[in-house]
Amino acid sequence: MSLPFLAVDDGRHPSCADLPDPDVMFPKVGGRPVPPDIARMCANCPLRQPCLEYALREPVDGIWGGTTAKQRRRMNHNLPAYLTLGALERKASA
Repeated sequence: MSLPFLAVDDGRHPSCADLPDPDVMFPKVGGRPVPPDIARMCANCPLRQPCLEYALREPVDGIWGGTTAKQRRRMNHNLPAYLTLGALERKASA
């Protein structure tokens, strides 16, 4: 499985990689809470943090890092501009 948020495949695999129906990670109705079983799976995933960081930087749909797109928009909206992940990365690379 190719993971857009990992620069190299370091052997870690997301908990959602083996789901029989990957569409469960991309619910059709936005804004609904993350189902409890998916939230538990994400909470125990070794890639939750990089997954969430990727989803906060990129406009992706679905459940990433245990959050919905609506939750991530709220998280980004509530952060002052200088604390967003993109701003921190730009500052670090300067």
